[in-house]
Amino acid sequence: HLVCVAHFTLTQQAAAQNGIVETKTPKQLTEECTSSIFQVCAASHMQADARWKLEAQQQDSGVQGFLEEGDELTFVTDKRSHKVSELAVNPAAEVAWYFPESREQYRLVGELQVVGSGHPDAALLAARQAAWGKMSDGGRSQFAWPDPGTPRDPDPEVFKRPTPGPDQPPLDTFCLLVLRVHEVDLVNLFDNYRARFLPSSADGGGWSMSEVNP
Repeated sequence: HLVCVAHFTLTQQAAAQNGIVETKTPKQLTEECTSSIFQVCAASHMQADARWKLEAQQQDSGVQGFLEEGDELTFVTDKRSHKVSELAVNPAAEVAWYFPESREQYRLVGELQVVGSGHPDAALLAARQAAWGKMSDGGRSQFAWPDPGTPRDPDPEVFKRPTPGPDQPPLDTFCLLVLRVHEVDLVNLFDNYRARFLPSSADGGGWSMSEVNP
């Protein structure tokens, strides 16, 4: 996937310098990238923050993964949160990862699409259902809580409302966010290396890389 395209490219460069040639299919690369983004980060105690910039504001959300097919990153959010109304006005977004041990920074620039219960795309509705099913019971229960950002209700029972199970339709407050990326920027602070990745129409699609000044 996108973030790992740079890792793969740099690995290829290093291998070539040492006389090693390795070829991988796009499917193998995709599976490897998905694994390395989430499992390696956890194993190395690295932190990944997702921040999107909306009218000079930054808001945070946890990355859920990728759509079943494609390079789109997914997140979940509450329909009642400010970010949903702001995205309706300006869907421009940027996701940033920083890996402190390797000192690599990735910026993914694109647009966020909000997928709620009434979305017309059946495939995205299925992805929303799948995201709901992957959440923990505690995570799903938060979408039945009172409106986020409002004064806290002193009644503890409002935080114990019954919530649909993983195989049931999500609550109306549950939204899937889909980031369609159109640019990836990599900076390696160890050696002041920077590369930019853009969608390519050549060879059936994919991404093209160009080295740029830091």
